[in-house]
Amino acid sequence: MDTEAFRDHRRPVVRKAYIAALPGWNKAVAKRVDALIEREVPDVRRAIKWNMPFYGIEGQGWFVAFAAFSKHVKLMFFRGTSRSVLSSLLSSRAR
Repeated sequence: MDTEAFRDHRRPVVRKAYIAALPGWNKAVAKRVDALIEREVPDVRRAIKWNMPFYGIEGQGWFVAFAAFSKHVKLMFFRGTSRSVLSSLLSSRAR
């Protein structure tokens, strides 16, 4: 894991600028995903890698990233359902 990338969480301007630059409904979805992750994972670390927001926990690695396209948003969960974070994120939908 790139520990330098974990330092990006101290520069929220990069992530916020990325989300702000998204067009229309993509921006709304990105804001919602970002807020959900922040709420459910208090110590989350973020980075923009390969022009996508990545979210992880220091010492445990990245657990999700997303990319916005013209007609869809793609969520990429790493290591399947092995992360307790993933189950927390998925169960928050029922709230």
